[in-house]
This record gives sequence, structure tokens and C-alpha cells, in this order.
Amino acid sequence: LGFHLPAYAPSSARGYRRDGVLRLISVGRMSPEKGFIHALRAVRLLLDERVSGFEYRLIGTGVQFAELKAFAAQHQLD
Repeated sequence: LGFHLPAYAPSSARGYRRDGVLRLISVGRMSPEKGFIHALRAVRLLLDERVSGFEYRLIGTGVQFAELKAFAAQHQLD
């Protein structure tokens, strides 16, 4: 049992990263168990290592929203 992978071949018409930017997104309830703070820390580390060519967005709301927003502002991740 499983997937027949050839039936799910990607369309050749798709053009990923046409502009060279990798776009990453996390969507969910912003609460500590979701680990969004770890993603923001990882983004900061990538930027500190001068890694570029990506965008990361968080979408959601929850009890940790203010904390995540403050972290992003404090670490220039706006």
C-alpha cells in the first residue's frame, strides 16, 4: 500500500523560485508548543551567517503572538 509516485509527477509548467527567492511560511496557533520561536531563532542564525535569498512568514494568532512579534522586532526580523 502506498502512493504510485509517477501518477504525481510535477507539472513542467511550474516555475519555482522564478525570482530566486525561497518563500517559507508557517501557519498556526501561536503558542509555545508550536515552536515558532525556534523558527525565528533559526532565521536569525541564517541571516547572521549572511544567508540570503529567502523570506519567512508567520501567520496566525494566539497567546504567544506578542512575544513572537517582540522577538522579531528585537532581532530585526520585521
